[in-house]
Amino acid sequence: TKISRHVLKFNTTYVCCSLLSSDTTPLLNGSSQDRMFEAMAVEIEQLLGKLTAVNDKMAEYTNSAGVPSLNAALMHTLQRHRDILQVRQSP
Repeated sequence: TKISRHVLKFNTTYVCCSLLSSDTTPLLNGSSQDRMFEAMAVEIEQLLGKLTAVNDKMAEYTNSAGVPSLNAALMHTLQRHRDILQVRQSP
């Protein structure tokens, strides 16, 4: 998914930057790396906000009266979204 790709890119950038830094050099030093880190963090937060909205709408749909039996793909997607959001909220 788009969120997974962004998180992977974010983590890869973070790991690469930290491997290049020494113990005495700050990880983010106001450079373009710092700006890229911030931009990616904002974008991930925005995508997670959109995922929350989609998840809420899906949950509304699945809980509405008169909905025929739910298919496995819909239930899997809803659970996957919940899992992603739960990881986001854990400390």
